[in-house]
Amino acid sequence: MTLVLALICSDGILMAPDGQSTFSTAAGPMRLPSEKIRVFAGRLLWGGSGDVGLHQKIELVFNDIDKAARSRPIGKLRPEIRGKVLGEQKAAQQSYLDIAPQFPLPTAHVLLGGYDGERPWILEIDPNGTDTQLEDY
Repeated sequence: MTLVLALICSDGILMAPDGQSTFSTAAGPMRLPSEKIRVFAGRLLWGGSGDVGLHQKIELVFNDIDKAARSRPIGKLRPEIRGKVLGEQKAAQQSYLDIAPQFPLPTAHVLLGGYDGERPWILEIDPNGTDTQLEDY
């Protein structure tokens, strides 16, 4: 089970994860140390739970977002981020081979945070495609 905590501070956000990932193997689950928080566009933090390989692919497509677009406020960048996450989730699930119950369907739950210059924000994208900005609650 993964835990990623995001807290809004007066001048930004703080994100903290647990420190390990569980990998399914033919011999059963294996736990290894893992870095779960990554920097995107030099101003956003992101991490999450779910399939490690899927998170690696999500990181690659985040880097495909146009450099000029990366500086937009989260309200304008949000649809593109959501689209990238959902595109990778759909691709992973379409190529999934259901061979054994210990190998679950690949999913990713993504938590992003940043500071727009005026206020900090947190965005959650869950495996079913719902994206929610959490700082308003």
